Amino acid sequence: EFTRTEEARNIFTVGAGKGAAAATPVAPAGQKAAPLPSGTQRAPIGLGAGGGKTAADQQKLEREAALAEKKRQQEEALAARKAEQEAKRAEQKRIQEERQAAQKAAQEERQRQLEEKKRQQEEARAEQQRLFEEKKRKAEEERAAKAAAQAAARNQPPPPASQPPPPKAAAPKAAPARQGSGGFFGLGSAKPAPPASAPPAQQPSAAPPAGAASAGPKLKNAAQIGQPIPAGWVEGTNFAVSDGNLNNGDLVIIKRSDGSIRYGEIVDKTGLPWQQAFVVAVSAKPDGTSEFTRTEEARNIFTVGAGKGAAAATPVAPAGQKAAPLPSGTQRAPIGLGAGGGKTAADQQKLEREAALAEKKRQQE
Repeated sequence: EFTRTEEARNIFTVGAGKGAAAATPVAPAGQKAAPLPSGTQRAPIGLGAGGGKTAADQQKLEREAALAEKKRQQEEALAARKAEQEAKRAEQKRIQEERQAAQKAAQEERQRQLEEKKRQQEEARAEQQRLFEEKKRKAEEERAAKAAAQAAARNQPPPPASQPPPPKAAAPKAAPARQGSGGFFGLGSAKPAPPASAPPAQQPSAAPPAGAASAGPKLKNAAQIGQPIPAGWVEGTNFAVSDGNLNNGDLVIIKRSDGSIRYGEIVDKTGLPWQQAFVVAVSAKPDGTSEFTRTEEARNIFTVGAGKGAAAATPVAPAGQKAAPLPSGTQRAPIGLGAGGGKTAADQQKLEREAALAEKKRQQE
């Protein structure tokens, strides 16, 4: 009428027993035991000695076991995917935190570099300001020393003053032209300057005819041009070799071909643009314009005072180019040359052509 389903280990036999108790069943690989009914069941019709389980019952049991196994595998796979997803999320979170930390560190480093650059720029500006102030102070000291030297130079006996032409008198005989050191174009004997105590008498120059061209700009230091420097002056203390930074109108000192050292004035820059060569007025006319000039390199020109710096270096020509040839000796000043210069673009082109021809001739040789 009623039955129970039990495993062999839970069933006992009458008598002392045939041997050891039944072991727990071991399922084949990949297969689990079929679920067994629990409790007391009503016996199916036909069930008795010999059993009543059919092949359909056996197949049902196997299907239920397969379904249970499949469900278990699905649950395990789901749990594995869930664990993998959690691990992946944790890894992504860790990577994101590391990236954020690296970005923050990079931003802090950029900020530090910007602050350092700003500090360096401020220090550089402060250093530039300091150098500018120092340069300005030195320039003021040099100007003061130069002014003092020029004032001391002016205390010596001035050159003979020229007499202005009479307003309505007939043109008198013109005074003989003054010859500079070395004579015209470097020829002739040099004549030392007359003593200041007994200047030679000069005749008034003839009045220019109507419509005549202007004699040119006035020299700034016409009264000192051609005069010897004080006897007690020492090179390096009272005057020094020029550093090449010369401008028109600067009072300078040059050694003349007769061995004397006299005042001159810069009236123009000559040669090619990279050459340190200047035209120096060495003699002035009675009207204060340039009469004779010499072309000298900066290293042969001296400035009043202790000097502004190192002497001018020998010019170095660019590759494949030679310096323009410079006139030698004393030359008669062209009309219009004075403080401010008289060299035109044509003169500059002529110098460049001469330099190019000299270089071509050198290469051919």
